[in-house]
Amino acid sequence: MIIADRLDFEAKLQRMARRKQWLKHNQQLLRTLLTYCSLYGASGGGLACIKMELILLLQVKQVHQIQPKLVETIETYVRQMYILI
Repeated sequence: MIIADRLDFEAKLQRMARRKQWLKHNQQLLRTLLTYCSLYGASGGGLACIKMELILLLQVKQVHQIQPKLVETIETYVRQMYILI
């Protein structure tokens, strides 16, 4: 059970790392889509939900830029906890 949890946790960390990389590489695309949603939505296009999701994605990217050391510290701590178990 512990080994399965550890493997699951490692998979989650890998997915998180891939997601951070994707957000980093596609930040300009997200900003462009956000601008499009703002312009199209202003004329009654109804893209508020999509616009909000794009804002949240950009916000996640910004948080990871501001606090990368904290995220790395948490990841390291949790990995060490699984090693001790």
